Amino acid sequence: PRQLASALMALLEFDQNSFRPIHRLDMHALLQSWLKLSVPRREDYMAGGRWARQSYYDAVFSLAKSVLEDAESYIALNFHIQRVRHHTEADPIPQPKEEFLRVFHREPEYTIVNGSIPTEIALLTALTNLNLGEHIRLK
Repeated sequence: PRQLASALMALLEFDQNSFRPIHRLDMHALLQSWLKLSVPRREDYMAGGRWARQSYYDAVFSLAKSVLEDAESYIALNFHIQRVRHHTEADPIPQPKEEFLRVFHREPEYTIVNGSIPTEIALLTALTNLNLGEHIRLK
């Protein structure tokens, strides 16, 4: 949270004097609308401000902790996605496309009964051509 608090302080206190007044952004209002959390203003924590006796850094630090608490589920999902391996080293090495076509798209071997292909053979042929499940050898 300390790094996020430092980044938030730098973002909130970014000097926009080089911009024209119409092009300046109210970063407090922008962050407040995005985060749906109260974003402290330094003016409120300076002498004569609303919260002059409290620490501005503590307020920004509590904002950073709230942001990180809200982001826990996203961070957990992100770590899970980064660690999941869909292929192991024991998996076979992918073959060239020509080899794949030769193995999976060969003509099935079957006998025609009464001038039509049996329904089971037609279904197995369709599954083979769609590459669903294991390669089915028809004989």
